[in-house]
Amino acid sequence: MDFSYLTVLPRGRQIWDYVVFPEEEFEARGARVAELLEALGLDGLVVYSDALSRRYVSYLTNYCNSVSWSCSICLLTGSEPPRVISSMAPRDITYNQKSLAPGVELNAIGLGMLSNHAVARKTVDYMREHGLLEKRWGGVNIGALNEEGRRALYDGLPRLPDCTDAFDRVLSRKDPAELFAISQAAALAQKAATDYLRMAVPGSSEREIAARIDRQMRAFGVDHIAILVSAGKDSRLCLHQPQDYIIEAGDTVSVHVDVLYLHYNGLYGGTMYRGVPDEGRAAFYRGAEEVFQGALGKMDRDRRLDGGNSLEDGYMLACGIGADTREAPVQGALETGSTVTLTMCRRSAQYGDVLMAGTYAVDDTGIHVMGGPGVDRIFHKA
Repeated sequence: MDFSYLTVLPRGRQIWDYVVFPEEEFEARGARVAELLEALGLDGLVVYSDALSRRYVSYLTNYCNSVSWSCSICLLTGSEPPRVISSMAPRDITYNQKSLAPGVELNAIGLGMLSNHAVARKTVDYMREHGLLEKRWGGVNIGALNEEGRRALYDGLPRLPDCTDAFDRVLSRKDPAELFAISQAAALAQKAATDYLRMAVPGSSEREIAARIDRQMRAFGVDHIAILVSAGKDSRLCLHQPQDYIIEAGDTVSVHVDVLYLHYNGLYGGTMYRGVPDEGRAAFYRGAEEVFQGALGKMDRDRRLDGGNSLEDGYMLACGIGADTREAPVQGALETGSTVTLTMCRRSAQYGDVLMAGTYAVDDTGIHVMGGPGVDRIFHKA
């Protein structure tokens, strides 16, 4: 497959100025959905998305809810282009049409803070007007609608089986184009995290460094970057938004970066100690690395994702990644073609917190890091 359309963008351009995936990619995805419909004995799927579940509608449309409180419902069949009913404002139509999949029909109903029930009602009205209510439909992510929205949808479609798990399994099987995009996002997340740690010199503030990283990533064409940090000499397990804290000599600095690039996410996290670690601190760091690698090895051996786990001195979190940062599966069998993240944070009242996170691809031979070999996750600099 030709990956030439996946490129780093010139400074000042946005990913929305370009078609993100070629038409052949959407044809391949449509074929997978058609296979699913045949297996389920259905004519189509009613698919709901909001800011927390963008992957569902965007899979066959590349439609992205323009603001955090907007939502959309997509009607998918095996034979017709996707139809989207969305709460987007009319001024935002151009924003999405630059990257919409070919043939997508977009219906905007106007933007409102609590508009998902209106989208549900409009969807039922649309289906009634176009003679679609008599078809055999299944629902995807309908449980994420509020109560009024679900009531409006089920009034028109009283027999709507939940097909979310089956649709999740389709989405978890990434093809080469998706794997390439996620790999690029992971590489950019890794660069942002390691650059943050390199810039974390005594006298600089968390907010100042994060602003530099944000500007740098925008120049690479990144659409969204989330940076969480922690710096200090004591235990502060919870990462936070960059603040005005001034980094000091002897601080343990951690950073967790999530990047959205070409509609796909990549994640990376690491820790740096400003100084030369003594024997006790070095042993703590080695132990953290061993715990992280052990968890990764267990995932590899068991071919299973166990979700979140509490550690005696911290936490471990594993989940799927793709068009969403926490994409299904959160737990369950790991299938070839899926992509996952593993994040670990360990607390030490004496040495500060240690964070490690990475993005991985699963194939027949095992679990492999995405985004390049990178550098050590824990390192020190005098």
